[in-house]
Amino acid sequence: MASVTGAEPMLALPSGERPPVRNLFSLGMLLSGICGLMIMAALVAAWVNVGHFTHPWPPKGVEISNYDGTMLVLTMLMSSVTVEWGILAARRAMRSQAATAFALTIGFGVAFLNLAWFFGKRIGFGPSSSPYAVLLFSMLAVAGVAVAVGIAIIIAVLGRLLGHQVIGPNIDMARAAGWYWQATVVGWIIVYCAVWLFS
Repeated sequence: MASVTGAEPMLALPSGERPPVRNLFSLGMLLSGICGLMIMAALVAAWVNVGHFTHPWPPKGVEISNYDGTMLVLTMLMSSVTVEWGILAARRAMRSQAATAFALTIGFGVAFLNLAWFFGKRIGFGPSSSPYAVLLFSMLAVAGVAVAVGIAIIIAVLGRLLGHQVIGPNIDMARAAGWYWQATVVGWIIVYCAVWLFS
């Protein structure tokens, strides 16, 4: 009979539980950005389709200011640079630079919403006055909601950065927020090209 004391210890079986899903926030931000781009692409496709069959397009008496469209797209392009600056600074553990960059991104987002609001108010026609107006105001509304959500996400990232939770190698939240913000910027560039450049 073999000795019990000489037996090797038996390892426990691995747990049957699923490992926790990491990067769920990153996946959510990617899907949100892609959904936003798809909505913008659908609105632009409707814009092109309706414009092809509706004459004149835009309706008579409607003039869209190039200044407003240019300032809106430049604001979003500047915010694209500052959000990437914030992510890079957070990765290099430069907390003050990252905080400044994210604060500037929030400021650019608020400036975009302000200008889009005044552009819609001063445009001279209501959202239900024509198919042109319906699609234009729909694109403004979707872009405004996307930017407002992006501002809330960047505020959350800034709060966690100030709490030393998003710094150095732990920047997954900031990177995911950056992906969402860049998708929003691309969505607005698509709208700008459709409404101001190619109409």
